[in-house]
Amino acid sequence: MYKRLKAIPKIRKEISYNPLNITTPNLEWIHHPILPNYLKTFNYKLLNNLLPLESKFKPNIIDLKPNCHLCLTQYETDIHVFSKCVIIKPLLHHVTRLYFNVTGQHTTYFFDTARIQFHTPLSRTPYCNNLTPYLNSVLSYTIWKTRNKNKFQHSPINPHTLIIRFNVLLHYRQRYYEKYDKQPYLDLIKKIVQKLPSV
Repeated sequence: MYKRLKAIPKIRKEISYNPLNITTPNLEWIHHPILPNYLKTFNYKLLNNLLPLESKFKPNIIDLKPNCHLCLTQYETDIHVFSKCVIIKPLLHHVTRLYFNVTGQHTTYFFDTARIQFHTPLSRTPYCNNLTPYLNSVLSYTIWKTRNKNKFQHSPINPHTLIIRFNVLLHYRQRYYEKYDKQPYLDLIKKIVQKLPSV
């Protein structure tokens, strides 16, 4: 009996240790070397639910409208803003096409709510460890900055605007890497920009 009880902690430890468990966020993708510091900070806030979404303030502010600042109709949560909002759907298709142009492989990862928790996709490609976290971070950041611009500056938002801002941010990162000769990711950044789908 004593031997059985003594073995229980070991069994629990073996069960809890699962390096292939996709429900665990890939922390290396949050602070990936390909990402600039502002994207690393943004990823940390997104993962830890620290972004100031309207749904977080509604219980404390009676007159607050908790609707999404992109579609203006649905309740603003992180899952809605970054994955389910109808305004961002064309952008998700755009990023998916870009991923296919670069890798030659189809993916549904950017439509999955798991991406905002930085879960590693089940299908891995040679580009996965660099390309996927980069596109995922730029995608989420573009959505968030567009949302804020609409909230504070009341700028008109449409799906085409989101795609253009996403492309502009990718071009900006390429110029930055070329200016400071950032290696070894410069070739990948150039290839991403070259393979951008037509808008």
